Amino acid sequence: MPKNHLNQAYHSCKQNAKKRKIQFLLSFDEWLSIWVQSGKLEKRGAAPNQYCMARFNDSGHYQVGNVKIITMAENNKEQVSTKHTMEWRAIVSARMSSDNPAKRPEVRAKISAEARSRPPISEELRIRRAMAIKQGWHIKRIKQQLVKAFVHLPTIGY
Repeated sequence: MPKNHLNQAYHSCKQNAKKRKIQFLLSFDEWLSIWVQSGKLEKRGAAPNQYCMARFNDSGHYQVGNVKIITMAENNKEQVSTKHTMEWRAIVSARMSSDNPAKRPEVRAKISAEARSRPPISEELRIRRAMAIKQGWHIKRIKQQLVKAFVHLPTIGY
């Protein structure tokens, strides 16, 4: 490949990393050396069967020791899997966090007590329907109230 083309490819990689707010700490010589050692320099590209430079676990900076040469298909698969894993970890840690009010013993006791004091949903629906009929509500209004009762979750102040 002509030197000019390689220089252009290097700066393109650097700019793409900058747009994604990822530090690109490879010099041109380091970048070129990684590609030459991989033997895939001539097969670089954006097609699924072509090769790209990727970071391990899709994290950290573009730097020596944290990059590898893989196909675009492999990189896309890794990005999806890493993103899913990171999102899942964030969700789990938020649920397990001591800052989560539902994890505090006093809140858990209040939720449990409120759940025990409520009648079963079917019983509550029967009672609400009977009250609505006594009040002479239109059937549409009765249905709306039943739907509200069915999706109602107890609200608890924290």
